[in-house]
Amino acid sequence: MTQEMISDEELGSLFSHIDCDDSDCTLDAACTPTGDTCVAPHVIAADALPFVQSDNTKNYSAHYGFPDASCPGINGGFGGGLGQGPPDVVYAFTAPNDATYRFRLSDLGFDGLLYVVSDCEAIGASCVGGADDSLGLGDEVVDLQLAANSAVFIIVDGWDATDPNNSGDYTLTVSKAPESDCNDGLDNDNNGDTDCEDPGCALAPNCLPETACFDGADNDSDGQVDCDDADCAEACSE
Repeated sequence: MTQEMISDEELGSLFSHIDCDDSDCTLDAACTPTGDTCVAPHVIAADALPFVQSDNTKNYSAHYGFPDASCPGINGGFGGGLGQGPPDVVYAFTAPNDATYRFRLSDLGFDGLLYVVSDCEAIGASCVGGADDSLGLGDEVVDLQLAANSAVFIIVDGWDATDPNNSGDYTLTVSKAPESDCNDGLDNDNNGDTDCEDPGCALAPNCLPETACFDGADNDSDGQVDCDDADCAEACSE
């Protein structure tokens, strides 16, 4: 004997809520605006760096947050955790190669909170980095070294644990982090270029040519002064 099947719409009517109107479907990707949760995030393409997007957290709902002292780089909170009250926006990013990546929250219209996690169902245990360093409207910056193909979620949030009005305009930028030290012989940002070979060091003093060859100063900080510096070979031969 074949069991009678009830259509999705008919079944929904038994509970007075159909499909996305049913609270059980709140986090279903088909019922979620893009960026509202981790099941339907804004996706940042690996070849789109630097990625820049401006938006307003008021266009989204509040889903995420974490307990005090559970996210590296964030020491704030007043015993009730951070981010649970305000609306939040979710981005997904997969690192195209081994490198240090910079996640920056700027142009803030509210006191923002930025954190990066690997599992949205366990943010307190999977948060790999966050920033809530600036009081008020200052930028929040997270630098993370990620292995190739590492998948993370970037969550733009407000710092408050309860206030839904801790929300507003923001700009999120995702890029390769600049070389942090241009004279240490190391590839700090893991992009394959060391010190002055790295485009991020183009304006570092030690990567610029000697600017004055007869002033008794090591202008480019390479340890060579005036005519002892190869940059001054032509000037010193005259």
